[in-house]
Amino acid sequence: PYTIGNYLAAEIHTPRFNTASSEFNIAAQAVTDRLKAIKNTGAKESVDHFHRRLGKIMWEYCGMARNEAGLNEALYLIAELRSEYARGVKIPGGLDEYNPELEKACRVADFIELGELMVRDALQRKESCGGHFREEFQTSEGEALRNDDEFAFVGAWEYRGRDAAAELHREELQFKEIKLSQRSYKSQVIMNFTLKIWRQKNAGAKGQMVSYDVSGISPDSSFFEMLDTLNQNLIMSGGDPVSFDHDCREGICGTCSLYINGRPHGPEKGVTTCQLHMRSFKDGDTIHIEPWRAKAFPIISDLIVDRSAFDKIIQAGGYVSVNTGGVPDANTIPVQKEKSDTAFDAATCIGCGACVAACSNAAAMLFIGAKVSHLALLPQGQVEAAKRVQKMVACMDDLGFGNCSNTYACEAECPKGISVSNIARMNRGFLSSKLFAEKEKIIQDSL
Repeated sequence: PYTIGNYLAAEIHTPRFNTASSEFNIAAQAVTDRLKAIKNTGAKESVDHFHRRLGKIMWEYCGMARNEAGLNEALYLIAELRSEYARGVKIPGGLDEYNPELEKACRVADFIELGELMVRDALQRKESCGGHFREEFQTSEGEALRNDDEFAFVGAWEYRGRDAAAELHREELQFKEIKLSQRSYKSQVIMNFTLKIWRQKNAGAKGQMVSYDVSGISPDSSFFEMLDTLNQNLIMSGGDPVSFDHDCREGICGTCSLYINGRPHGPEKGVTTCQLHMRSFKDGDTIHIEPWRAKAFPIISDLIVDRSAFDKIIQAGGYVSVNTGGVPDANTIPVQKEKSDTAFDAATCIGCGACVAACSNAAAMLFIGAKVSHLALLPQGQVEAAKRVQKMVACMDDLGFGNCSNTYACEAECPKGISVSNIARMNRGFLSSKLFAEKEKIIQDSL
């Protein structure tokens, strides 16, 4: 399409064609005859019907992977489709008015021609390269097998008429400055690991570290993809797969919870386990994998822990009580930029529990501090701020979480970089609410 503009630019001074000429009449009559043939009033099938059939043929036989038998089948099916299409299509409207369905019908007729050309081009190309993969031409490892001796050229097909085969014009490629080489889509680096994984059938069973060897791992694989490979091997050998928590695998949901080589989520800073890649380790490494260790996070099975304690803390007060209804305008309540940014930073907490796992006291202070802060900093959350912080802290204590160790390990291991300043903000809110509550009680007792 971009070449048409340049072509037409040179024709801008060309005089208008004489529509009374015999050549124009012949061309116009040919177009009219073609439109009448396509628009068969007795046809039963719509344009979209034929379009979908053509798409299915191309998808099935001329997709990313194709073979000679399938391509020959596609040629037969397209010829059959073209013949049926030529007998007419059900098109509403007339020929002498603006008719989008008639325009679409002409486009689909062109698509049929183009589809056949793509199949013929794929059929004559006896090699695999790039997005063209001929199943007959592949290496023993399943990689694309090129044939540079015969197919290092730029090709253009010339249309020779509706009933004639298109003609291929070739221009051979000459590589002078760059050496022609073949790219492999297979990772050239393969890594092997020894995994020492905590296995525990259920909450009441005795657990132990079990050693596994896993090989053939790409450095670009995620940590979970590596565990998927291990589980596939275990299943195929008749063993029980390792149970581990995962959901979005995008670092958003907070489901993954693995203690890897003594650190929550592994050696990288600011990432969850699902975002950790095997290039973060060295070939031959021994990797220790354990679940979160906290009284409030009891083990369910292997590497899965019960983190419903966080849900209970949220239920205790991590919300704003409002009447449901229409969504208010975003600018109805003005909020200072600094406070809105701080509240947003606190709200990025995904509740994974890494802070609890990192803390020597298994404290949930960073989690609660983030949840308290992101609500208390905004006008909507300030109404219940005093009640909220008291209820959430009380619930945390009841569930068996420890107190803050002040080592900042929680901030260091948090995949979202939640600051310990939120703990300080929560402590200030808690103390002031307690003092206010005691003062209010004294006043009430004196009345």
